[in-house]
Amino acid sequence: MINGSTTVYAILGTPLFRVRAPALYNCFFDRVGADAVFVPLTIGQDYSSFVRQLFKVENVAGAIVTLPHKRTIEVLDQLSPTARVAQACNVIVKRADGRLYGDIVDGIGFALGLKRAGFEFGNARCLLVGSGGAGAAIAAAVVPEGISYLGVSSRNAESAAGLVGRLRDFASRPAVRIEVASNDPGGYDLVINATPLGMNATDPLPIDVARLTPGTMVADIVMGDVTPLLRAAAARGCRTQPGTQMLIAQAPAVLKLWGFGEVTPEDIRQLTDALGWAPSRRIRFKNGVHRNTGRIAMRPQASDTELEI
Repeated sequence: MINGSTTVYAILGTPLFRVRAPALYNCFFDRVGADAVFVPLTIGQDYSSFVRQLFKVENVAGAIVTLPHKRTIEVLDQLSPTARVAQACNVIVKRADGRLYGDIVDGIGFALGLKRAGFEFGNARCLLVGSGGAGAAIAAAVVPEGISYLGVSSRNAESAAGLVGRLRDFASRPAVRIEVASNDPGGYDLVINATPLGMNATDPLPIDVARLTPGTMVADIVMGDVTPLLRAAAARGCRTQPGTQMLIAQAPAVLKLWGFGEVTPEDIRQLTDALGWAPSRRIRFKNGVHRNTGRIAMRPQASDTELEI
């Protein structure tokens, strides 16, 4: 129950109608008995000034940052090495002295989720579509995993070239080739949509799915177990990885940054089961249509909340 000493965490961005983070983190706080609450704060304009004022509130301790503000890092006092490479932040921590520390863990969650799904990074050819904050973090996470090639595609050529340059400086393995590429997905082992395309029903697909090779792993950072891209990719015989798995896999890193100690991905999956989220198994399709595997029964202590997918 919220009281006068409750610590507040938030997700900052717009639009927030699809986000699942509030349900997940509030379920965690309830499960561990933390006097804390997680709230969505829809903010478009004047983000920097808003953040400065928000963190002057004594019991506001941290936040998750999402579109379109991940690249607004000048408001932060300190950045992690990964956030400096990505030039983006998706987690804010308020230090004891009031300074704001920024990190980005999208990539950590993404790589862990793919490993759990059985994808092998060794010598893989990877295509990243989108060079924004989440895409940059994912690139910084997959480059050290043993891939042989990373192509970065973006509608913003300057952004793509800048990310490629920072990744080349960051890479500890000279064997990996990193360059600006087109969004043609043909010939890749892993294709990643790190753009917002798919959030709206009328969005075009970020790639030409007809060029996908059956068996390619196609991953989408857009929240939801079945996005238009994943549906189309599965119909082509590709393996798929939804953005929800990135959220689940990165939650332990977020909670550790916020001072909640070691939390495992399996701990988080217990929470998602309690929330009734779709089972974390490979999506199954029949004739290109998702076959619903059914909701997991809610546990008695879980809040009966309908979640946006």
